[in-house]
Amino acid sequence: DLRIVLLGKAGSKKNRVAKAILGDIELYEEHEKCVLYEGEHAGKSICIVDTPGWDRVSIECTTKKIKNEITRSVTLCPPGPHALILVLPVNTGDVPSQNELKSSSRHVELLSERVWNYTMVLFLCDRDVQESTITEHIQEAEKLLEKCSGRHCVMRLSESETQINGLLKEIESMVEEYLEILTNTLQNLVEHLPKRVEAVITANETKCGIGCLKSHLCSCLYVMYNQYTYLRIVLLGKSGAGKNRVAKAILGDIELYEESEECVLYEGEHAGKSICIVDTPGWDRVSIECTTKKIKNEISRSVTLCPPGPDALILVLPVNTGDVPSLNELESTSGHVELLSERVWNHTMVLFLCDRDVEESTITAHIQKSEKLLEKCSGRHCVMRLSESESQVCALLKKIESMVEEKQGYFSLTEGYYEEEQGKTGTQEETNKKQGEEQSEEKHR
Repeated sequence: DLRIVLLGKAGSKKNRVAKAILGDIELYEEHEKCVLYEGEHAGKSICIVDTPGWDRVSIECTTKKIKNEITRSVTLCPPGPHALILVLPVNTGDVPSQNELKSSSRHVELLSERVWNYTMVLFLCDRDVQESTITEHIQEAEKLLEKCSGRHCVMRLSESETQINGLLKEIESMVEEYLEILTNTLQNLVEHLPKRVEAVITANETKCGIGCLKSHLCSCLYVMYNQYTYLRIVLLGKSGAGKNRVAKAILGDIELYEESEECVLYEGEHAGKSICIVDTPGWDRVSIECTTKKIKNEISRSVTLCPPGPDALILVLPVNTGDVPSLNELESTSGHVELLSERVWNHTMVLFLCDRDVEESTITAHIQKSEKLLEKCSGRHCVMRLSESESQVCALLKKIESMVEEKQGYFSLTEGYYEEEQGKTGTQEETNKKQGEEQSEEKHR
């Protein structure tokens, strides 16, 4: 079978593409919800998800409901689409502006930047449109086409049968291309897949060879690709580090909670991407021994609050003039992060947080002082000035996505590790209780 998602602005006639492919189907008028069409073409079963059309000028003018539907579209053809088709209508005297093309790009990227790897642009027109007009539209869309490696197709609706065959052939070629890449990198992929998916791949590899394996790789690709439409972040840092201000900078209109001894869960979105943020209790800046057991337990528990686990852990280091962190403070920071095991550094990024008036030299001094700590997370770091947060939040999220793509998976603690840490705490509490009872008995003697 073939699973396709259609994307495009309002009035781009995406539903006519669905009818051209599937033939005798009942079309629905365009509205604010996805529409699922099912049928077949030349004996091949085809599922098409038609998404709501967006505003042609700016993503800011598109409603939250439509953005959410675009994001949801890839879940309506499980395990995920083979291809996403961006429909650009070609009309005489109506060449799309760069603003309109930029709006199209940003709407597509609601599904993450990686989605371009599986996207093709379809220039849709009627029979009487001149070739020169089509060429003009393609040339104007040159930068957009670069994002999907130039993949495009032209369809005249009145000559649809032959051109539908051409479109489907192009889609199949694209699918074969990325399946070949996936097959070549199978070992690396399997190492980072959830165990249950890994078992499915192994079983099918044994039973029915590479053909069946490729089909399941499509499913696994979607599992991995879909994580980029939903980000799970854990914020770590000392007391007063300003972690909740980072959460507000990312999510915008949320109610902030005062720092306490318990984790706080914030949920919202940024640029159409759903984001879950766990803000952990702040720790003692001088020594891990001064941090209470309750706070240590909460830090360990934080990664369980955004199942199946955080995509990234952000260590917030505040940058203040005249207050460069001491080596003891940085050692305390490392110790607290490693409550989540040393493996956690593979998924951690350091965020240097400051206000607008902090000098660049001060920021540089903090980064240099933190050199050994940065080595633990392979140097990954970002700087954010809260008063310039919008552009810098975008930069932070882009860096997080790059890290997630590199690691190909989320961070989680094994049940054994968590139980062991809880056991240590319980043993220590029992020891403290016993010592207290012994001291009390001594006093009464």
